[in-house]
Amino acid sequence: MLLVLLVSAATPMFTQGRNSAEFAKREQASSEKEKIMELERQWARAEDTYDPGVLNEILGESFVSMNEAGEVKNKGQEIASDADWKAPGPEVIDDISIRIDGHTAVVLGRFTYTDRDSGRVVRQGCFVDTFRRNNGRWQVIANTYVRTDVSFR
Repeated sequence: MLLVLLVSAATPMFTQGRNSAEFAKREQASSEKEKIMELERQWARAEDTYDPGVLNEILGESFVSMNEAGEVKNKGQEIASDADWKAPGPEVIDDISIRIDGHTAVVLGRFTYTDRDSGRVVRQGCFVDTFRRNNGRWQVIANTYVRTDVSFR
């Protein structure tokens, strides 16, 4: 009888400790997702205004990108091509899903460019970005996208 009472009394404490640990883990994951989402926003702004310093910080040294035509670029090529890129308008990213597995995060989302003057959508597509955390800092190591506003047939 005494053993049953001791086990019954200890069970809520064990469960409460486990729930607290699970809550803390969820909170940390939420915080990491917010950091990654902010990096996505900074990246979009840096491409729009061409800020190579910000691009250099966000893109990892091993960064690789592939567009819908299958063209592959490394970090230096990506930053250089952004200098020539004239965005048709501001980029909005939404429909974001972020999955974190240890030091790696995969981001799925949608991008939309609207014309600066008319406000009409002029380019839209989906992307996949892979982030890696090194020394506590998230950087993009891979990117691919496909436009959904055009047909490739």
